Amino acid sequence: MTTVVDTDLTPVQARIYEAVRQCWRIYGQAPSQYEVQRAVGCSSTSVQNAYRILKRKGYFSGTKFAVRGARPTDMEREVLCAPPDPFAAFDDPELFWEHA
Repeated sequence: MTTVVDTDLTPVQARIYEAVRQCWRIYGQAPSQYEVQRAVGCSSTSVQNAYRILKRKGYFSGTKFAVRGARPTDMEREVLCAPPDPFAAFDDPELFWEHA
């Protein structure tokens, strides 16, 4: 897995990226913007702005105006907004989606 530290991203944008990436890995499709909003706990405007920024930076690809149009360009890339915490390996990973 490749880890990219992008200090231009906000923590919410990094969490949105991770939520979409996890959904693709578990369900094989993108979540709707409403599902991302509920999973991350942010506003619909934050989700729309994050999609636009992540797409411009090349982290997402997909069709415009599609309900489930966000797709990570590299499924193995983890995007962080700050350097990783060295003690985070001892914590359980945060999952946004429950397995079916």
